[in-house]
Amino acid sequence: MAGRLIRLGDATSQWFNVLLFNGDPNHSISGDAYRFNRRRLMRFIDWLASPWEDDHCRRAYEHDVLKGRRLVYEADSQTTEPRTSGA
Repeated sequence: MAGRLIRLGDATSQWFNVLLFNGDPNHSISGDAYRFNRRRLMRFIDWLASPWEDDHCRRAYEHDVLKGRRLVYEADSQTTEPRTSGA
């Protein structure tokens, strides 16, 4: 149940990131705040998350990147044709 709540929180954050900031739909508000160095927003979010986690925005960004890498790895491992570089 806890895993599902975390995924719902992630999805909600991604949705609000697109809705409020025209952000990348694959990134959370926190991750994009760190990625684009939005200092005021990072300070506010980090303050909100401080009872549970230090450096929330940095960690959220790292989590977003890790999720992206996993998706690329999964897609590459399902491809039957070898990747080629160049044109």
